[in-house]
Amino acid sequence: MSQFPPTAWTAVFGMGDDDPKRAEAARERIINDYHDPIFAFIRIQVRSEHDAEDLTQEFIKDLLEKPKSMANADPEKGRFRDYLRGAIRNFLRRQWAKEKRRQDGPNGGGKSLDSLAEGSGPIEVPADCEASDEAFHRTWKQNVVRMALEVLCDELTRTGRRGQWDVFSRLMLTDGDRPTYQAVADELSVTISLVTNRLHSAKQRYRRAVREVVAATLRDPGEVDDELRALIGAFQGVSHG
Repeated sequence: MSQFPPTAWTAVFGMGDDDPKRAEAARERIINDYHDPIFAFIRIQVRSEHDAEDLTQEFIKDLLEKPKSMANADPEKGRFRDYLRGAIRNFLRRQWAKEKRRQDGPNGGGKSLDSLAEGSGPIEVPADCEASDEAFHRTWKQNVVRMALEVLCDELTRTGRRGQWDVFSRLMLTDGDRPTYQAVADELSVTISLVTNRLHSAKQRYRRAVREVVAATLRDPGEVDDELRALIGAFQGVSHG
């Protein structure tokens, strides 16, 4: 049985848990699992990678310091992915408004967030930024694959099936030309038939791991297939053969 962590919604609400250990675990999960999609969304709308990382950290810090405010989040409204994207957009709007007030203030001073504007003129957040949405969803899919692979590696290692991971990683996760089954068999000192069987088993478990990762971001597990279709591409490279 996989030891996959609780759902993303559970982590969101868990940040405000009265138990410090549970709250810290929830915060760590949000940071580790969702930093990259947050950064990808913000990076499209700012000029430099450095400023994008600063704003990413500020957004995460804002979440961690105000966990009780997350009570306004409503899992009944759908996917955690969509909730998080909306939260980032609202955060950026607040940053733009804050900077504009500084620019329009009596002294016009303060640190200029030129990173928040492409070109000159008033700082303004687009009502909808297609490029940011695409970057967010692309990175989200990459995160799904990464987390599913972590689940797979952990489970196969814990349950004494490390040989399946050894085959899977060599045949499915190698950059460049994929080695032949014979080359993998020779390297691991096993038969080609065993390589084939181990790969088949590992790929089946990987597919289940992807579903578990996706289900953890949904209120209704029955929506997994719809979410997978929305995230088409998560299986590319490991879903066939």
